Amino acid sequence: MAVSIAFLSGWRCLGVLAASVLFVRRVVHIVTVTRVLSGVGDLVTYVVERTVLRVEQ
Repeated sequence: MAVSIAFLSGWRCLGVLAASVLFVRRVVHIVTVTRVLSGVGDLVTYVVERTVLRVEQ
């Protein structure tokens, strides 16, 4: 009986570990996407500013 309880708690630990790994990967993915979108936004802003400056001259 003790062996099966230890076995089940081991599986539970693995499940918690897997869940936390997936959670961390999701957070990293969200942060990466946010950074990429921020970089794209900066690039678009830069291009628009350069275009506006060129048009005004």
